[in-house]
Amino acid sequence: MLEKKVSELLRIGTRQEYLERIVTAGLSIHGDRKVLGAINNFLIDLQELGLTVTLRAAWKLQELHDVLVKTPLDSKLEENQVRSLRNIMKDIWPTLEAESRGMIAYNVSERRFPIERLVDDVGGLFGKDVFKKLPTIAQQDFAEAAKCLAFERATAGAFHMLRGPESILRHYYCQKLHRGRADLMWGPIVASMRSYPRRFPAPLLNHLDHIRASFRNPTAHPEKTYDIDEAQDLLSICIDVANRMIQDLEPQQGK
Repeated sequence: MLEKKVSELLRIGTRQEYLERIVTAGLSIHGDRKVLGAINNFLIDLQELGLTVTLRAAWKLQELHDVLVKTPLDSKLEENQVRSLRNIMKDIWPTLEAESRGMIAYNVSERRFPIERLVDDVGGLFGKDVFKKLPTIAQQDFAEAAKCLAFERATAGAFHMLRGPESILRHYYCQKLHRGRADLMWGPIVASMRSYPRRFPAPLLNHLDHIRASFRNPTAHPEKTYDIDEAQDLLSICIDVANRMIQDLEPQQGK
């Protein structure tokens, strides 16, 4: 996925316009926001936006850039250099226009969760310091689930969401009972936890059983699909149970 702000797409158009139509003789070549900098930034934009065909077509612009770099620092743009620059940019434009038509930008619709969190910082949806204490696989699953929600892949997101609490559950179970690892499935783990009523809060166990019976098991079957609202509800539930397990470990980990 190539993530680009709309402003970056607009910027390359304004630079094209500046170099082809606005630049005049007498402008400084060197220095901040001068001609050489504008050419350099235009070439960088082509590369960063993935406009590889236009970048190859801009070889004359690169050559002009290399010539201007060697001029004295107090140099001004000459009339013949202006004509050369304008002709070069005029030649580049059809390629830039044609290649940009093949670039499709998708507008991500707003969710109940901030899009920025879903795409780049799912940990910000959890309780304070909870996400960094999750097993690595759970962090990865929640990150994938959040991206699925952002891009409206609700059923795929649900699979990842429900993998997250299961790996946290194994971690939680082992930490509380001081075991190296647990190969048990979700149901047997909760059943085992119920035999230690003083170590495992009953409301948490009931919550885990509810998620397993109502969501985790049905989601494993191909008949079950999710719409975006159901998936967002499920993410809230999974984050809640993750918070509860990690926060219940705090006294244990502090000893």
